[in-house]
Amino acid sequence: MFLSIFLPLLHLSIAAFAQHNVSTLPSPKAQGQDVFVSNPDGVLSLAAENELNALASTIERKSGTEYAIVVVNDFEGYDVFEFALQLFNTWGIGKSNANSGLLLFVAKDRREYRFVSGYGLEGIFPDVYLHRIGEKELVPNFRNGDYDGGVLAASKVIEQALQADDVQAELAGMMPEARPFVSLRNNSFLSAVFVLFLYIGLYFWVHRLGKKYRGKEKDKKTKGCSGWFVYVLLSIPAAGFTMLFVLLFSGVFSGGGNVFFSASVVPYMLALCASYVLLFKLYEVRTGIKTSFLDEENKLNALKQFQRAAIVPYLFSPLMLFSFFALLRKYQRTTVRFAPPDDSGNWERQNRDTVDSKTIKGYLKAGQLKEESLGTKVYEIWIHRLTKESRVLGWDGKSTHSVCPACGFKTYTLRATKTLKAATYSRSGSRQVFNTCAHCKHTEDLGTEVIPKKVRSSSSSGGSSFGGGGSSSGGGGSFGGGSSGGGGAGGRW
Repeated sequence: MFLSIFLPLLHLSIAAFAQHNVSTLPSPKAQGQDVFVSNPDGVLSLAAENELNALASTIERKSGTEYAIVVVNDFEGYDVFEFALQLFNTWGIGKSNANSGLLLFVAKDRREYRFVSGYGLEGIFPDVYLHRIGEKELVPNFRNGDYDGGVLAASKVIEQALQADDVQAELAGMMPEARPFVSLRNNSFLSAVFVLFLYIGLYFWVHRLGKKYRGKEKDKKTKGCSGWFVYVLLSIPAAGFTMLFVLLFSGVFSGGGNVFFSASVVPYMLALCASYVLLFKLYEVRTGIKTSFLDEENKLNALKQFQRAAIVPYLFSPLMLFSFFALLRKYQRTTVRFAPPDDSGNWERQNRDTVDSKTIKGYLKAGQLKEESLGTKVYEIWIHRLTKESRVLGWDGKSTHSVCPACGFKTYTLRATKTLKAATYSRSGSRQVFNTCAHCKHTEDLGTEVIPKKVRSSSSSGGSSFGGGGSSSGGGGSFGGGSSGGGGAGGRW
């Protein structure tokens, strides 16, 4: 009595933690010739299993078709189609003289199903109908966790179709053709068209605004690739990485990603790609505006006006909102930079877009010009209207250089290096370390350093063996020796 209870429980507990391969997956025929369901992990209830066995027996008796059902948690291998096809041919589902076999394979943890039909059933059950049965009966029930209901509903459709005089006519009535995506009656298609034209309009809106707010340097081109076609190509991998991020962090592997495998998501995917195209266009136009001005105040004012006019495109490309607010913060920080030396109202700032560069250079020292070329400081030049007095006010820029102890300008590079002897794989090298000024050329020698020898990257290789095997269940009965060439259909939920 104890063994009769303990051994089945032990078998179920081991199966729950094991991935099945074709050799170890128990054939239902090992339990009897009237058994068609293999349910080693207990995904289906006992009541559903019994009902399915009775239904499959009826199908075989009335139509001669062997209909096998396999439901597992997981299996060894990567591809559900290859596994199901190999299982079909290993078991020999279907009568050998007619190849009239049909297999429904369900991998619960992978959220995938697959129908495999024998050669003799491919004309009776076209792949398109098997796919419709899966999408209509299996997928909705499986998404709700009702594996009993899904497999039973699909199996009853198969039973009803096989009992009809005209199988395909019966299937066409029960499984009408899905409405094509490209149809004026398909809301997903209409939404996708709306999204497409919306973003095309936003794209050209941004393009026109870019022309409007560019400065006098209008012939200056943005460096790098640009153009709508390039942006479309760039948007595809960008959108792909975004979707991968969403899938990984929305619980897709526990059921949160089902929606990504339906046509209804196409408008959202299109909107995501289009938002990246718009992002690249906004970035191109902003860069073009920035490089078209020499004067910093004019540049910031033009960018601010552009952003105000392009607020709607910014909202439809949310990532660009980071640069939107960054510019506002920069504008607030630099307000004091453009304030005159006093409140007399007699100071006029030299606008670098209207004053020629020779005049500007006349007010700046050579060291200040070098600072501006390095970007470490920027200068605003003010002229008093009455006295013609000039004042040059400096503002810190990049922190890439330090103040030179010799000339006092922010043009001093710390710890620059010069290779004296290059390192190889057999010996080390050396380099000179020094501080140097880009303006006055003052240099401070800090000595030499050793450059470590180069190291070749080592890659370890190893082999892995795939264990498998196990004994097939014997006794009871067997399928009829049929085979399949891969006909059928599958899907996910």
